[in-house]
Amino acid sequence: WIVQKVTTKGTTYQKPISQQRREMEERMGRINVSRKVRIQRVDCSGVPGEWIIPRNLVGNRAVLYCHGGGYYNCSLGTHRAFVARLALALKARVLQFDYRLAPEHPFPAAVADSLKVYRWLLSHAVDPASIMIAGESAGGNLVMTTLLGAKNAGLALPATISRCGEPPSA
Repeated sequence: WIVQKVTTKGTTYQKPISQQRREMEERMGRINVSRKVRIQRVDCSGVPGEWIIPRNLVGNRAVLYCHGGGYYNCSLGTHRAFVARLALALKARVLQFDYRLAPEHPFPAAVADSLKVYRWLLSHAVDPASIMIAGESAGGNLVMTTLLGAKNAGLALPATISRCGEPPSA
């Protein structure tokens, strides 16, 4: 029955990427962002980003969040409400960023953007010992490639990493 349903109705992947993106933005944009956070847009060395800063912030902890979306979908807007909840739960400021998406920007554009944002974070007096880098789906892969890139470049590594479905680890 599932094969019949898919062949008669189709899948979302039959839609143009621009339509998939628009629909995702519309759906996720309906989720309210907590009023207990402040959003500060930033330019991370040419990569658009935003700090989500909770009212209950403790110390100078920072999370670099890499959103998912299969490298071709999602944005700051689609993940803003989730990242706001994350910031409140962790009592930490969270930096999320809009990496370049495929197919307009093929591999390794997203990886390069993620490493660029991590370098930017380090250059803005954020102590690596207070940084967690986290992500889900494609963002989980960006976590790992950013860590490898940082290690290969001799950069200080974050204190903690977390990928969706896994507890944070040091």
